Amino acid sequence: MIEFLFVLYILIAFIFPLPVLSATLGAGTCYLLFRKHYLWKHQPASARRLLAAYWTCHFLNFSLSLGLAVVMALFIHHLIFKNYFLFIFNFLFCFFISYRWFDYTHSLFRLYLHKLRRNANTASSASGTLTLLIAFRPHSGLGLGMLPAFLDAGYLTLEENRIYFEGLLIQETWTPAHFSQLEKVSAEKLRLTPQPEHRHGGAAAYLLIVRDQFYPFRCRAVRDEIQEILQPETEAIEAPLPTVSAPRWRSAG
Repeated sequence: MIEFLFVLYILIAFIFPLPVLSATLGAGTCYLLFRKHYLWKHQPASARRLLAAYWTCHFLNFSLSLGLAVVMALFIHHLIFKNYFLFIFNFLFCFFISYRWFDYTHSLFRLYLHKLRRNANTASSASGTLTLLIAFRPHSGLGLGMLPAFLDAGYLTLEENRIYFEGLLIQETWTPAHFSQLEKVSAEKLRLTPQPEHRHGGAAAYLLIVRDQFYPFRCRAVRDEIQEILQPETEAIEAPLPTVSAPRWRSAG
């Protein structure tokens, strides 16, 4: 059914490109705003300033990447080769590279988190690996995937067989027994599926984002270390021995 609807969508998009594009952008914008509103509504009041800071830094990263893409595309357009299509390509290429690979507000977010921790009278020092923790819960109505339940930020302390996460909302020691599944999402992201008895706020899954460097892709080593420590222990199941059947002889004649 989904494949049929997808093919039908492509056919309608070829026949009516502008109306379909407008409807798609409108529906996508409405769904994005709905997710933002849902997250703000379910975010604990004590950490709403953290969520506002996260959105502000996200908007600043988007704006700075947009500005850098415009400058680079104009530089190539005026000094190297004047071509309209090349200008659009350079703009999109520079924007996506900058937006994906550079975190311009990394230090700003760290400073604001330190301020929030100080106002919350957090006893321990701000040491460890800076991470974000986004909790997701299943849809209660129509929709795909899961909805964000709350956002937390803090520091991870990695040890030999456990990890201590100290955020504004959650302070907990994680071991492999806390999670049933771990999955790599990107160079700096891990999707964690907690056991039912270790879920907070009705969350069915966590998205752990390592935000400890200016270049997010350089956090791959830390992500792998986290996964190695928290990987659930699976018991090896011995495979049954294959049964060897006796050859069947065909009778002569």
